[in-house]
Amino acid sequence: MKLGHRLIFLVAILKSMSANAADTEVYKERYAEKLGTNNQLMSKITDNKGDGFEDLYGTRNFRAVLHGVYYRGGANNYYHRSNPRNNMNPLPQDGLENLCSEGFKKAYYFYETNYIPKEVSCESRLGGSNTLTYTQLTALDDRTGFKPILSEIFNCIKNGKSCPIYGHCWNGWHASGLVAAVVLRQYCNFSAEQAIKYWIDGTDAVENSNYPAIKNTISKFVPFREFAISNQTQKEICPENPYKSL
Repeated sequence: MKLGHRLIFLVAILKSMSANAADTEVYKERYAEKLGTNNQLMSKITDNKGDGFEDLYGTRNFRAVLHGVYYRGGANNYYHRSNPRNNMNPLPQDGLENLCSEGFKKAYYFYETNYIPKEVSCESRLGGSNTLTYTQLTALDDRTGFKPILSEIFNCIKNGKSCPIYGHCWNGWHASGLVAAVVLRQYCNFSAEQAIKYWIDGTDAVENSNYPAIKNTISKFVPFREFAISNQTQKEICPENPYKSL
């Protein structure tokens, strides 16, 4: 094979590899205005009433956890403009459709109440067709309970086949915050103290944050060795840690 042909072949391989990686920069740029330059970890892309970034309507308190990989929040039911219903429900249909149109591949509902498995197909605003799979996964209080979603996130980071992922509860405070705190411990080297403070701040002081069982779960979590990622990958996907002094 001639040198020129080898270079062309190598470029093609690199492009293929890049296409399979989590597209962090695209999502950083897409949500940059809402994330801002400071304290990106706690910045909201949609607010407590589901307003803010209209293309994600149907979600509440939507926050980045790992850029381009994993996001957390709630379901916009009680405050929904056109179809309000009881807060204890999964994502409304427009929330699922908007996540699909934003290129999300999977969404996890962390409670069982009124859950119905769904799959939504759409044209992505980022280009091409897309399918969102909606799955239920209870936010358990033991180490093994987090392994399925941490495995999905790891696969997303490595090959981009399930990116991005949205994990949600009802309000975007407690259960979604618990899973996000564990994700930050696993992939961004957050200490137990930092992750607990993150969980507390993520409840927005709207409800009592004194949940000893949740704090204990975050504290006792030990990262899985098989899901370790490189320092370079951490720099690409992890938001700035505002709790470094802890």
